[in-house]
Amino acid sequence: MAPRPSTMDEQKTDLREILATDDYNVEVSDKIFKEHGLRQPLDEALSLFDRVLGEFYKTFPPNDVSFWEEGGKPKSHIFLRVIMLLSASTQFHLAACHLMRGQANEVWGHSRRAIEAAGIAYLSLADPAIGQLYLEHNIREFKARTKTSEILPADNPLTQELNRDFEHSSQRTHQNFISTASRLGHTMGVLGRRFTFALHHHVYDMDLEAVLTTTVGFFKL
Repeated sequence: MAPRPSTMDEQKTDLREILATDDYNVEVSDKIFKEHGLRQPLDEALSLFDRVLGEFYKTFPPNDVSFWEEGGKPKSHIFLRVIMLLSASTQFHLAACHLMRGQANEVWGHSRRAIEAAGIAYLSLADPAIGQLYLEHNIREFKARTKTSEILPADNPLTQELNRDFEHSSQRTHQNFISTASRLGHTMGVLGRRFTFALHHHVYDMDLEAVLTTTVGFFKL
């Protein structure tokens, strides 16, 4: 008689165990980064956003009506650019945290949002009206005006590479096989008259090769 399928077993996940593993992985990742000369570039990349924001503020002419409303309030497209820069910085920092914790696959969602923020800020130079749409919470019109083809034109030398990076990040963010393959594992066998099969979806998905590959790609973005 052929082995019969086994029943589905319940899996329990302990959040405290995951958080404890995070702490351990941070120590291991820090050691790996230092051994391969990656920790200093990461720290420099993180501090770059602070310097960029400071330089950006210096470009605000105090008496230029294209920057300021009456009463000293920045115009909506300027405000939007500042928000997008802060968002890109936040996403980069969150991605770095996931990378240090050993959750390499989570980097791509944050890199996607950071690239999107950069593209929106860039579009606001040519289409300042999107700043007002953003402040008015006009989600439908803002979304229509900030499509990928608009914020990251594939035929623009300044955005071509970001367009490819955005697509690369998107493929690893959506629920498809590419985004989950690095976390999937399985075991199978026969126990008496029962066929056993276990499918595993891991929280952590990286080995040394994966962390280095992801880190290099992360710096590139």
